[in-house]
Amino acid sequence: MSVAEPGTRIGDRYELIQLLGQGGMGEVWRARQLNLDREVALKLLLPSEFEDRAEALRRFGREARVASAIKHPNVIEIYDVGEYDGHTYLAMELLHGASLRDHLVIPDQVLDIEFVIDVATALAEGMVAAHAVGAVHRDLKPENIFLEQAGQVVRVVILDFGLAFIERDEKLGRMTRHGVVMGTPDYLSPEQARGGEIGPASDVYSLGCVIYELLTGAPPFSGSQLNVMTQHLYVIPDAVGTRRAQLPRELEELTMAMLRKRPADRPPTTEVRDQLELLGGTLSGRRDRGRRGEMFENRAERMLSFSPTAPLVSGPRTSSEGPSTTAEITVGLVGEIEEEIDLGLLSNDMALVQWRGRAEDVDIIFVANVAEGSLVARVAELVATGLPVVAAIRGDDRQAMGELARVGAAEITTLPLAVDNLARALLRAKRRHDRRQRSRQRNRK
Repeated sequence: MSVAEPGTRIGDRYELIQLLGQGGMGEVWRARQLNLDREVALKLLLPSEFEDRAEALRRFGREARVASAIKHPNVIEIYDVGEYDGHTYLAMELLHGASLRDHLVIPDQVLDIEFVIDVATALAEGMVAAHAVGAVHRDLKPENIFLEQAGQVVRVVILDFGLAFIERDEKLGRMTRHGVVMGTPDYLSPEQARGGEIGPASDVYSLGCVIYELLTGAPPFSGSQLNVMTQHLYVIPDAVGTRRAQLPRELEELTMAMLRKRPADRPPTTEVRDQLELLGGTLSGRRDRGRRGEMFENRAERMLSFSPTAPLVSGPRTSSEGPSTTAEITVGLVGEIEEEIDLGLLSNDMALVQWRGRAEDVDIIFVANVAEGSLVARVAELVATGLPVVAAIRGDDRQAMGELARVGAAEITTLPLAVDNLARALLRAKRRHDRRQRSRQRNRK
């Protein structure tokens, strides 16, 4: 039975419109935030679920604060948390699409490898941002991953930070006692299964379980909950390649490395992200798979240790003199950037030129800075050119992240700009655009 009905007002802040779903902790409604006249997703706690309402409010507040600490488009944006007339509520951005679980329940479906890599890369990006602030999710699974369709662009969003904590934070540290198992059995790390201390490596394991299921159609282990937890502790899962043939060897090796029993043996989230990006580029035909190791090392050196020998010109730069004859990607620049960023991109085979409205002159558009009030409208205009558009915004402007994704921005990066983050965003956007173009060409034949 629902805790409310359409038309119910939560104080003078929200009006319920439509019940979207029910879960273990409560209900999620489409609602209108009255003071801003915008639609939101409103999670309401079911009164019977928690005898201690103070504890429930602490959990909701914790989810809001942990998620709000992570400034990334692949993490759900939380607006508000509170309690009114017996209703404990959590307001967040309203997403349009379906959960990853919905994509997995289609009978006899085999997901495209490039789609799997794109989703996994986006999840790794979100978890890198979470781990950078010390946040550990603890319940990463397909039900907590949402795919929002924005035109031809799919935004992957990590949901439900109700079990998350932030390391070394007195207010947002672990709420559960040592020895208590928290999480979902199919995606539980061995250290979670034994009720031990957990950290970012636990999220890596859970992400490995999700990737395993995306590739094979099933999690690494099956059986009763107790049996599955025991297997997480003691059993090595079947190699991914034994359940699905013709997988890239690098993808199989990475997935199995993420599922190692000892946390210290798993790759860190940054390495998972970098290897997925490299593999995605390989499948797009931009890199020679035989030279994978060498190219990855050289690229990491250029992106993360960029230090030009010539003195940098101080002050903003509006464009390069023209595209480099050796650059792989020509980027149309809207706005101004620092000379250091321009040179850093050039070292990554990307030449910046001023955007002059000619789509045939560039491969991708980067919006560096536009007046805040017109940014979303400007990006929407540029998306209409058919080129992928990457936009830069302030890291604390969570509302703009969602709006830009919905108007079709291919990638969003945050200010102040960092060469490595920007280069990754541009590469991902260009890779997905090229793949869609090839798919259209095949469909025409």
